[in-house]
Amino acid sequence: MRHCETTKLFYDQYKYKLVVKNNLGLIFRQNKLSQARLALDSLQQQYDDATCQLVVTTGTRRHYVDPDCFLEAKRLYKEFTKVPGTYKLRIAHGYITIYSNNKIWLMSLMRRCGRPTEFWEPRNGHAALLQEPNVIIVKQPILYQYKVTLSTSKNLDPGLAAWIRANPDMAKATDRCLAIIEMNRRPYGHFFYVRDEKVLQLISFMMDKIGRIDKIVYVEDQDK
Repeated sequence: MRHCETTKLFYDQYKYKLVVKNNLGLIFRQNKLSQARLALDSLQQQYDDATCQLVVTTGTRRHYVDPDCFLEAKRLYKEFTKVPGTYKLRIAHGYITIYSNNKIWLMSLMRRCGRPTEFWEPRNGHAALLQEPNVIIVKQPILYQYKVTLSTSKNLDPGLAAWIRANPDMAKATDRCLAIIEMNRRPYGHFFYVRDEKVLQLISFMMDKIGRIDKIVYVEDQDK
């Protein structure tokens, strides 16, 4: 299993992430536990009847389920229904990703899973830096204190690109981002970096709407 470092809150809320392999995770999509319960009840009946192949149906598709995946899904369902606090699930490509701020619960959950693949947490001493959203921890010194993500709902003044090109000590963007601005196309999540708060205020006068502002915090890499 991979152990990874959280350098930015997941979904602006969660410090920890656990990823487990389970092909039955599809029953937990959108965290609709009542629907998951119906699927598990149907599988339980098949399991008790010693059905040769366990099958769950979603829409018009039939999914064949390994018994071990079914038993693990039952354990996960039980945990999801009793966990204190909030959590979030993401289901994709046979993996269940669980986001939470309850590290003890996730560690317990990990021990109940047969195939955990990833566990993410902040490095010791860094958790306090992630108490608020919009903070990104970096391990290399950087000249810029802010990351500005452009709003997808607003076109931008092409002059902003010219200003960024003319002031590399104040702001930095990729050539692709600058080209999008110059063509007056919607930026769809492109971003650039800004040196400090003073420059950030200056740029705000050039834009009708800023999509998102993240503060970049440099922390020396202790592993060097």
